[in-house]
Amino acid sequence: MKFINLKNKKIKDNLIKRNTKIGIIGYGIQGRACALNLRDSKFKVYIHQRKDKYLADLKKDKFKNYDLEFLVNSCEVLIILVPDATHKFICDKINRLIKKDKKLIVLPSGFACTFENLKNSKKSNYFLVSPRYPGQVLRQNYLRKKPTIGFYGYEGKPSNYAQKKILLIAKNWGMQNLFFTSMKEEARIDLFIENFLIPRIMGTIEETFNAMTRQGIQKHIAMIEAYQSGEIIGLFKKGLQMGMYKSFHSQTSPTCQFGVSDKYKMINKSAKIHSKKILTEINNGLFYKKLNRQMKNNYKDKDKFNKKKLLSVFAKTQQQLIKFLNQKKITL
Repeated sequence: MKFINLKNKKIKDNLIKRNTKIGIIGYGIQGRACALNLRDSKFKVYIHQRKDKYLADLKKDKFKNYDLEFLVNSCEVLIILVPDATHKFICDKINRLIKKDKKLIVLPSGFACTFENLKNSKKSNYFLVSPRYPGQVLRQNYLRKKPTIGFYGYEGKPSNYAQKKILLIAKNWGMQNLFFTSMKEEARIDLFIENFLIPRIMGTIEETFNAMTRQGIQKHIAMIEAYQSGEIIGLFKKGLQMGMYKSFHSQTSPTCQFGVSDKYKMINKSAKIHSKKILTEINNGLFYKKLNRQMKNNYKDKDKFNKKKLLSVFAKTQQQLIKFLNQKKITL
């Protein structure tokens, strides 16, 4: 297990900060947190954001929006914080714009290096710095001086000085604890979580609610029991410190434990088949091809799914319950 604790790692902070200009491409979910954290850490930060809804946040936070060519030829380090499927396109554009000096390019995912053959060149070196939380949480943790974990890796064999520079940026971005991984490993696990674990969890919670309401249970009671009370989330959160099964064993009743042991195999018997199929789809590039087609089609299937789920009985019940709890000032 290769682990880097940046809190105790000695890096000449002031010298690197004074001499390093950072360009951030994308001011969305991760980009905003990254930019604010690095600016608050006294780095010189420049932003390039296309004309969309995130421009309002950029202006609100008193950043100027620069064109990509300016960023490329003014900044030594470029951090790309836009959807994975556009990384290769942007990196190719950056390489065409580079007039001099090699660039250190930070990616939050190994997607382009793994599935699109993005490689180091005479003009650029690629690094992986991947926060394990959404941008909003990363920002909150930074303000509370609470370190966040992340993944770190790189393409090829960068110089020690380049690594020190990227690690210092990661530290001031909010990640003091980094686990070393490869571009390929990160890309595969990231896609697998998004294709298997998240839909499995969300689907199970929704079906739990639907099954109870089909049996005549009141919708708000079913919602509280299935999700909104936070009871299940709290149990899993406790598992972060104790271990998932240890937390389950020590924090639940004998009835609950017997119910889980009695139905675990039946509920999960198809999981191995599905997980294998999904991993095969990721490894052989089939999911990449599907994603590419979706991107060219403006993600219509994704938007159709989101629209359907937001109009579901589950979502409507949840919003009604949230509104009621807020009105009564009940905190869960």
